[in-house]
Amino acid sequence: MKRISLSLALGLSFPFLAVPLQAQTVVTPPGAAAGVAAEVNGEKIMSADLNRMVAAIKAQNPEFATNTPAANKALAQIKTQILDEMIATRLLAQEAKRRKIVADAKVVDAALASVKTGNGFKTDAEFKTALQKDGKTPEDLRRAIAEELAIRELSTQLAADITVSGDDIATFYRANLEKFTVPEGVKARHILLAINPNAPAAEKERVRKRAQDLIKQLNNKADFGALAKTNSDDQSNKDRGGELGAFARGQMVKPFEDAAFAAPVGKIVGPVETDFGVHIIRVDEKIASRTLPLAEIQKDPQMKAYLLKQKVQKRLDDNIAKLKTTANIKKNV
Repeated sequence: MKRISLSLALGLSFPFLAVPLQAQTVVTPPGAAAGVAAEVNGEKIMSADLNRMVAAIKAQNPEFATNTPAANKALAQIKTQILDEMIATRLLAQEAKRRKIVADAKVVDAALASVKTGNGFKTDAEFKTALQKDGKTPEDLRRAIAEELAIRELSTQLAADITVSGDDIATFYRANLEKFTVPEGVKARHILLAINPNAPAAEKERVRKRAQDLIKQLNNKADFGALAKTNSDDQSNKDRGGELGAFARGQMVKPFEDAAFAAPVGKIVGPVETDFGVHIIRVDEKIASRTLPLAEIQKDPQMKAYLLKQKVQKRLDDNIAKLKTTANIKKNV
């Protein structure tokens, strides 16, 4: 069955919502069918919507299909989290309505059309049929889009006065120095002589002897780059003379990493055997661990954007918590 993806088509998402728009609940009118997961100030969140979202997550994560106690426990926790998010969404939608925040009808219409075309539906009938399989109608979807747009505007209003100062960045920097530490690394190059793991012992020994011959040439001042170009089986870097660039611990297979970090600069090391084959390594530079200076972090726009997102998230979380204190919330699952 084709799943309609609204969040991808519209780019509508919020930091406090871990679920896409197609999973947003639709307010159930009085007299609707039973199966209510929760009620928020009288508005129902249907179990079918909750279960559909949980099923989608289960389908995307094969480990949940094992039905082991650990998998079932994790899935139950996810279900609780999703329901809490649905409740938060309902509270924000109600707050937007209380503030008389209404999405522009033309924007909603354009978004609905974008959803339809973005998901490849060529006719209204095809679109309607796909929605019906999830128990929804185009009007349900239209309300959901309008609601999320209203929540987006509410979020903008709630966070309108939030800024990030240099002092904010400095405070975060000093409290999280480990996040700004660049680990030690090396710049190295290698020659790889590939060995098929299933090759006979004689073939493996032949490759090892070939490696020893290349090491002898290198120790007699042969050009490493030239030998890499004519001998290495690593197609990704042989034309660059085997140059790997800089790397930190944890980025290479363990035997290769251990040899590279232990080697003095300029010394030929090998043969080093890994699952890829036999390596001949030369370290060209050792890179010491360092902490990025505050002045550099202050100029990084990503740092400012990160802290702004954190502040906005806290503002939204605080408002949701406040709304919960006066809300009538009933959970049935």
